[in-house]
Amino acid sequence: MTSVIFRGDYPTSDAPALDCAYKLQKYAGQPRRKHSEGKATWPGRKQVFRGFDAENCMMGDVVALEENDLQSGDPLIKPVMIAGRRVQDKMSLHDVRKKTLKSYVNLPKMLTTLDNASIYPVRISEAIHRPADQMDTELLYNKSY
Repeated sequence: MTSVIFRGDYPTSDAPALDCAYKLQKYAGQPRRKHSEGKATWPGRKQVFRGFDAENCMMGDVVALEENDLQSGDPLIKPVMIAGRRVQDKMSLHDVRKKTLKSYVNLPKMLTTLDNASIYPVRISEAIHRPADQMDTELLYNKSY
C-alpha cells in the first residue's frame, strides 16, 4: 500500500479487481428494497423484456419481475453459468461478430446516429411498482424491511 500512496504504483494486471456493489433484492422469499438519500432499488428478482416492431426493429424494454409478471417481448437476462459451469459453449469470434451485426441492424435509427440524440424507451412494470409502493408505505409507518 505504501508504494501506491507514495510512488503511484498500481496493482499489476495479474492482480485485477472488480469494483461493484451488491444490492439485495430478495431474502427468504420476500422482496427487499434499499433506501438511501435520493435513491432506492426496485424489490424482487428482475427480467428485462425487449419489444420489436413488424420490421424486427427494437421498440423498447420493460423491466419486470422474474416470475409471474407476464410481459410480451424477448427475455434478455439469461443464465451464463449454473453450478459453476457454462450453460452454452464458448462462441467463436466469427459467431460473436455475426450476432453483433444482427443486433446492430435491429437498432432503431434514432440510436445509430450522433445527431439528434434520442432516448431508448425503458419502463418499469406495474408488478414492480406495487411491492415497492407497499414497502415504502410500511416503512413510513415504521414497519421494518
